[in-house]
Amino acid sequence: MLTAFAGFGAAVSPLVCQAILAQGVPYYKFYWGTMVGSALNVALLSISFRPTTTEFARERRDAERQHSGTFSPTSTKHEDDMTLKVPDNKPPSSKLASLRGCS
Repeated sequence: MLTAFAGFGAAVSPLVCQAILAQGVPYYKFYWGTMVGSALNVALLSISFRPTTTEFARERRDAERQHSGTFSPTSTKHEDDMTLKVPDNKPPSSKLASLRGCS
């Protein structure tokens, strides 16, 4: 659908510009239209891609950790992560023996 609008604009815009130029409007006034369109585009992009409250809070927390020295960019374990405990493969009798101090 977007390609159809681009094709329509590419076909119609020279005709519209020619009609406007035939009325005596100087060509440099077309740059104002481009500038207004660009400003509108930047405004809409800024609104569309603003961070959510959750993203902002997460980035702030990470920045505070990094600033305080408790955050390492190479570490994969954080204090709020759930750690997966892997059970050992010892039979129950050896577990009991290890609790008593016998190896």
